[in-house]
Amino acid sequence: SLFIQPKNRLFYRRLIEIASETDWLRFTRVIWNDRPIAFHFGFNYKGSFLWYKPCFDVALASHSPGEVLLRQLLLSAQAENAHTFDFGMGDEKFKSRFATSTKFVKVWGIYSHEAQNVLVISPHPDDESIGCGGTLRKHCLNGDTVEVIFLTSGEQGGHGRSPEETITIREQEAQAAATLLGISKIDFWREPDGAIEVSEPNLRRLISKIKDFQPDILYVPHENEHHVDHRVAAELVRRAVHSLPETARKPTVKMFEVWTPLQGVDHIIDISAHVDIKRQAILAYKSQCDEVKFDEAVLGLNRYRGELYSWPGGDYAEVFQEMS
Repeated sequence: SLFIQPKNRLFYRRLIEIASETDWLRFTRVIWNDRPIAFHFGFNYKGSFLWYKPCFDVALASHSPGEVLLRQLLLSAQAENAHTFDFGMGDEKFKSRFATSTKFVKVWGIYSHEAQNVLVISPHPDDESIGCGGTLRKHCLNGDTVEVIFLTSGEQGGHGRSPEETITIREQEAQAAATLLGISKIDFWREPDGAIEVSEPNLRRLISKIKDFQPDILYVPHENEHHVDHRVAAELVRRAVHSLPETARKPTVKMFEVWTPLQGVDHIIDISAHVDIKRQAILAYKSQCDEVKFDEAVLGLNRYRGELYSWPGGDYAEVFQEMS
């Protein structure tokens, strides 16, 4: 019995003192031949009759005094015009005989965030901000270490400028965007724009980076992107992760959308709180936004994702597909 322990008795005594002043308390006894055979301690609160603490004489168990008690409680609830008889928590079989609906109790835990290492493979300067800038900002604010590798410096996107001048401009823009997002470190591999290869040197270099940095999450454009460099980047990541030793720590690879919207979505990240910073990071690539309104196009896609995928979350979302 719960009442064997003094602290339990003290709790129920105090509860009764409080409840007696509210008219919520319901204490029921079943008497048979001048003998109490069952008790119930419960409440009726605003038309909801609560099944709380029942008990019965176990010597009479074969005669089902508990069911007699339950019948009387249901009749009492009906007599008081209660709209609900609440069986409370627990999945005892007898409850399913009477219940017309089931509510599930969710338990939420609040834990301190364990900082993660996040690596982004961006084929060109701006892909990281366009595809996952909001998520990266969220990582940075959570205390995660975020590093970005730019496979190329985007020299083919000069729009009339020389490749050398374009490299300087786009690398400076990448640094400005990284500062806005809070990214810890960026690295330029300066592979040929439009001609990235899944070469042995690139594989060895990426494998070495993964081993040294040990990212928990790795972001890369998805495998069906329209731009060839994006598809090659995804294959480079796939080959590198697959080539890691069995004992090595392997990151979760999440693929993002830039030129081509994803068809399959595994992860939805609400970025509503970070949209303004993402917009600023995209606009930091002035050489590109002067030609294409990336900020309007991408935030339009994020708005679409937020409305149709993130509901009832925020207004803007980024989506990802996990690389199998």
